[in-house]
Amino acid sequence: MDVGIINPFLEATLDITRTMAMLEIEVGSPKLKQGKHSSGMVTGLIALTSSSHNGSLSITFDEEVLFKIYRNMLGEEHDDNIDEQILDLAGELTNMVCGGAKQRLAKNGYNFDLTQPKILSGKDHAIQHLDGMPVIQLPLSTENRHIYLEVCLKNCRCSHRFTPIFGKQRGINGLRTAPLWSHGFRYNFVFCQRINIELNQRSS
Repeated sequence: MDVGIINPFLEATLDITRTMAMLEIEVGSPKLKQGKHSSGMVTGLIALTSSSHNGSLSITFDEEVLFKIYRNMLGEEHDDNIDEQILDLAGELTNMVCGGAKQRLAKNGYNFDLTQPKILSGKDHAIQHLDGMPVIQLPLSTENRHIYLEVCLKNCRCSHRFTPIFGKQRGINGLRTAPLWSHGFRYNFVFCQRINIELNQRSS
């Protein structure tokens, strides 16, 4: 998997969480995800399609980090229950991250079409990416709260449009068009060689 495609999603995630949610985020080591179960309580999932790649991106949030983001972005307290407002927030964050990544990818010659986010929630809910394709998971943390970024992409020089099967899902209606935030942050994340080694072993 081309890190030139993955890095913009990480950059956009850090940009949104740091500039809008005012969180200091630490990036953990990337790994190949095993299984389909989520690592948090709420996930925003978006299908990604282009002339060269098909796949999906998901962002999974601990409930505690969503409550923190809610307070920081809206300046209001929340009763710490996962309700419609929290689910809408997860969808909007996913939408903003993908929008920011799309802008960065376009500068590198990758033009992706994005679907509207699907929201999955509940303990151990399943995240369905492309069957048989590796999923790169990046753990992010702030004050013992966690966010998990997952990217699954297949190099596909064809016109086929991939639409993931989500199971029980919740569409986000009436999402505002979020601005693409750019405040001069530049990151140069090069994923460790073991990822490439594991991917090669898996495909052999």
